Amino acid sequence: MRCFLFLCLILSCAAAGAGWTLDPERSSVTYLSSKMVAESYAAIFEPNRFHRFSGAIGDDGEARVVIDLGSVDTGVEIRDERVREHVFMVARYPQATLSLSLPRAARRGMAPGETALHRLSATLAMRGQSHSLDARVRVTGLDRGALMVETVEPVLLDAKAYGMLDGFETLKGLVGLFNIPTTIPVSLSAVFVKS
Repeated sequence: MRCFLFLCLILSCAAAGAGWTLDPERSSVTYLSSKMVAESYAAIFEPNRFHRFSGAIGDDGEARVVIDLGSVDTGVEIRDERVREHVFMVARYPQATLSLSLPRAARRGMAPGETALHRLSATLAMRGQSHSLDARVRVTGLDRGALMVETVEPVLLDAKAYGMLDGFETLKGLVGLFNIPTTIPVSLSAVFVKS
C-alpha cells in the first residue's frame, strides 16, 4: 500500500491575459503502491488514484494543483481508510499542493496538435513538508485553447521525505506484510481549459 501520491502533478501554460482551469473530468492523478508479503516473494504492484483535485494556471504561467488526499481510491475500501488515517493523516493534512511554472516558450498557448517536451522542477507540499520533484512532461495543444499536460514517465516520490514511514510500519503490522517499498511512482494526465 502506499501513499501517494502524487504526484507530480501538473503544469501548464498561460497566455498573456489568459489563464487555464483544470478539468477534473478529463484528468487523472494516479500512483502505484507496492508490497511484499514475504522476503522470498516478488513485490506486488497495485494502481491507485485520487478522485478529487482542482487547479489553475495564472496569467503569469504559475500553476497550482490541489489534491484532496481523502479521495484516494486503492480499490479496497478498508485499505482506503487505513491509507487516509495512517499514511496521509487526512484529519490533520487533508490536501497536497503542487506548484510549478512552465518555461516562457510554453506559456504562449499552443495550436491544436502542437506538442512540446519539457523537464521541469515542481514543488509538492504534503503532510507539512515541501520538496522539489523533477518531471519530464509533454504539453499538447487541444481544441478551443485547451492544454493537456502529462508525465512522460512516472515521477518517483520518496515517502520518507514526507514523514510517511510510521504510517507504512502501521500498515505492515495491520496486514502482516514483510515490506512496503517507500519509492512511489506517480503519473499525471491533466487537461486545462481556458478560463
